[in-house]
Amino acid sequence: MKNDEIKSLTNGELIEKLKIELKLYGRKKINHRISPLNNTALITFSRKKIAQIKTEIAQRNINK
Repeated sequence: MKNDEIKSLTNGELIEKLKIELKLYGRKKINHRISPLNNTALITFSRKKIAQIKTEIAQRNINK
């Protein structure tokens, strides 16, 4: 997801996207501990995506 796409989301969509990404990130970490992933960079990409969403939320000053 590109920055332009993140910026075009509404406040509610951003919070929902953050929840989904956090769940996916947790699953990837657990799956990697059980059996190593083929592409461990996916964990890094997920973490960066979460950071981008959190940054946009902070810029908009959305209270949870």
